[in-house]
Amino acid sequence: MTDNSSISISIVIPVFKGASTLRALVRQMLDDCRPRQLSNGSSYFINEIILVDDCGPDSSDKVIQELSIEDDRVRPVWLMRNFGQHAATIAGLASSRSDWVVTMDEDGQH
Repeated sequence: MTDNSSISISIVIPVFKGASTLRALVRQMLDDCRPRQLSNGSSYFINEIILVDDCGPDSSDKVIQELSIEDDRVRPVWLMRNFGQHAATIAGLASSRSDWVVTMDEDGQH
């Protein structure tokens, strides 16, 4: 990337039991979506938040659907069954449309 370029970032979150934490996490990220300046003169911005539903036992799927309706930067990825965290992360990576990807847990820990 050259100076003064803008880097788009996708945040990929595999979701298994995230019904109780997703709303707060996504709201915090969306509130902080303004472009940021890097020390080299480039900037970055959050282009999309990809929530991968890994078919958990709670109502995460409904929360993901609601969040995606509320803001078009939230993109759902629906898996047919539970494949586990790593496969869900890879599905999110494959669906991303940005220059860089950040992976994060549904509770914001990583």
